[in-house]
Amino acid sequence: MYIIFSVFRSETSVMQNEINLHKTRKLLDYHGIDYTEVLGCYKGSKEQSLRVPMAALEVIKAIANKFNQESVLLVDSENRVSLLFQNNESMGLGMLKEITEFEALNSEAWSLIGNTYYKAS
Repeated sequence: MYIIFSVFRSETSVMQNEINLHKTRKLLDYHGIDYTEVLGCYKGSKEQSLRVPMAALEVIKAIANKFNQESVLLVDSENRVSLLFQNNESMGLGMLKEITEFEALNSEAWSLIGNTYYKAS
């Protein structure tokens, strides 16, 4: 079980997004939270994202809130995917499935983890 989240904002400059990502890495290191960097796409915008263990949920929600993120992506042990919003409401998105690069690049939302593209459907 894990979380994928980003601190990037489309209306924020590239430089500020990179600064926010650096601050987030430092916060994760401070809290002893392991993370993997992944590339994601949300609402058609590519963004650097981080994958962290589900056990870090409360810290991640606080970080997401600090950087004005509306939600984080949760993936359970059976690859069911949901968005968890800041008000603690959630929205199921289906199952996380492997897709081709072509499918990903023609989609509004996906994650590239390692060399594999994934999408909720």
